Amino acid sequence: MSEPWRNGYIEKFNDTLDKNFFRKVNFENFNQFCKDSDEFIEYHNNNYRYSPLGGKTPNEVFKKDRLTNEIFKDDYKIPVDLPITDGFIHIIRLIRSDLKLNIFGETFKMPKTLKYEYVVATICTDSHMIRIYDSQWKSLFTIPYKLTVD
Repeated sequence: MSEPWRNGYIEKFNDTLDKNFFRKVNFENFNQFCKDSDEFIEYHNNNYRYSPLGGKTPNEVFKKDRLTNEIFKDDYKIPVDLPITDGFIHIIRLIRSDLKLNIFGETFKMPKTLKYEYVVATICTDSHMIRIYDSQWKSLFTIPYKLTVD
């Protein structure tokens, strides 16, 4: 989070989007922006080839569901409401000078010993806890964390 240099794939896409869309199209209004951006992303995903993807387009690589290995149908929509099941969600964060751990918009104060250190925050969905680990996976402490579903 807040470290774009660690995600080259997204930054490359952002650069492509900036140079080939934002700087070349004048938008009359927000609705036109939304329509044109959807069209550009569709064009991009069908035509831009990337060496990390083996010279394939994003759509050639990501046509299959990684869990079921089924090929997505053209009308596939990502589900809006996904159930929270028992398990673990691992999040890696750098604790900056403000000593705040940000997890999906919620912040938790961290001890001074973790300043400028990476931590792994593991949300345990069954026990409603967050376990904090150091970068060597040494367990440090837990935080109560009540999961809520709107």
